[in-house]
Amino acid sequence: MADLVDFCTQLLSSLTLMVHAALLAFAARWVLRKAGVSKKESWPAFLRPARDLASRVFSFLQSHALPLAALIALAATLGSLFFSEVAGWEPCKLCWFQRIFMYPQAAILLLALWRKERSIWPYTLALSILGGSISAYHYSTYLLSLGSTGVCSISGGPSCLINYFTSYGYITLPLMAFTASLSIALISWFWLREKKE
Repeated sequence: MADLVDFCTQLLSSLTLMVHAALLAFAARWVLRKAGVSKKESWPAFLRPARDLASRVFSFLQSHALPLAALIALAATLGSLFFSEVAGWEPCKLCWFQRIFMYPQAAILLLALWRKERSIWPYTLALSILGGSISAYHYSTYLLSLGSTGVCSISGGPSCLINYFTSYGYITLPLMAFTASLSIALISWFWLREKKE
């Protein structure tokens, strides 16, 4: 059982790391566009193949926004259920609040994918912002060593400061939840923004 838990922890941590790399690339692309360096000719010749590859990847991701968001929400939901039900890691109060905002998104996005429904983006954006805010607070308790959190110290459940693992020196369960929420929020926001333009 420990091998399965280690494997799943490493797999989800690696996926989180890849999403972080994609988010950094996305942020760099956005900054370059805002700086007016979006035309192919304005790039040095040796960087143009990388720019072309990035453009193709972003185009693919843009055209597959709904399946990607559904996959992220499903992975977050199944991952959290695996850690609590298979690994036996009891979720704290903050983890439960994060689940409250992620689990419905998995159902909403999968149903929208099946029905080819595109009007769900305002709902996923709102749920992701709320859940991501809780995840950011939860992760900050580790970073800032706050000692206790108001929610968990009075609830009597498992401590919100229990850290079951740290991968790559910074990835924890709350950061995985934050990454999923941030990714879905960005996908939702960009989809809504494109529809307005």
